[in-house]
Amino acid sequence: MGCSSSSNRPDDPVTGTCSICLDDETADMVKLDCGHTFHFSCLSQQVKAKWPGKRMSFGYITCGLCRKDLEITECEGAKDEPRCVHAARRMRVLVDKHKTMRDRVYKLCYESAKFDGSLDGMKESEIKNYVDTKIAAFLCTNCDQPFCGGKVECADSKLEADKLMCQSCSFVNSRSSHKCKKHGVKYAVFKCNHCCSIATFDCSGNHYCDTCHRSPSDRKKLRAHCRGRPEDKCPLSIPHPLNVPRNHGKTKTGFVVGCTKCLGISEYCETIVSRQTQKLYKDDPVKQPKQVKKVG
Repeated sequence: MGCSSSSNRPDDPVTGTCSICLDDETADMVKLDCGHTFHFSCLSQQVKAKWPGKRMSFGYITCGLCRKDLEITECEGAKDEPRCVHAARRMRVLVDKHKTMRDRVYKLCYESAKFDGSLDGMKESEIKNYVDTKIAAFLCTNCDQPFCGGKVECADSKLEADKLMCQSCSFVNSRSSHKCKKHGVKYAVFKCNHCCSIATFDCSGNHYCDTCHRSPSDRKKLRAHCRGRPEDKCPLSIPHPLNVPRNHGKTKTGFVVGCTKCLGISEYCETIVSRQTQKLYKDDPVKQPKQVKKVG
């Protein structure tokens, strides 16, 4: 491809109005492949600011007018690094790592949606839009790695941004003596944060049973005084912290009650922990059995 604009050459500076600051000062002005003009410094600030809320989104690496990627194509056969080549290289340095992160986040969200059946029967042309708009991803505040937090409808705007943790870090920080160090988070069974039931949902680090997941923010607390003591007649029959009120906006670390692998039921409980959680797991590695050498 040729240069996106002849005005990107050094003898013909880019003219126009920056679509961010609305100034027409030509110094540092670049023209994107989409045809819109910006000051490179303005684009740099836009990229540095990243997404506006807790949920990861990547509109900041696209043109604010047409939503095409921030790109400038180098001129073929150009000599002495003309303006378009220099601008293209500066742009790559600015946005390439963010595009890599975008691809990584999309893959996490796609695998989550595919795993829970959300993409079943969906056309290929519909999948990307669904994953981009309906599945939420966040940065773990503990390990600074992206993780899928489930559907956007579960990613309440009141979530505490400074306490969002991936499943791996949630497992490590869980206050429980039942955490299996051999098999780790991949096979961990969490208790519902709000009642004495087994959690079947993990929404942005909060663990819910089916009932509590239907009303995650009504502030109710079931079996308020239960600690798993014999006199409490807890259905879990395991000592545990007090149940907390249902408040999806407040992130909890969770409480592990067992390991499906140790219980011999892992093949029936695969959906307890999502695939992206398994990939992000950074706790103690699974101990491999020693190889026994045959004699004779």
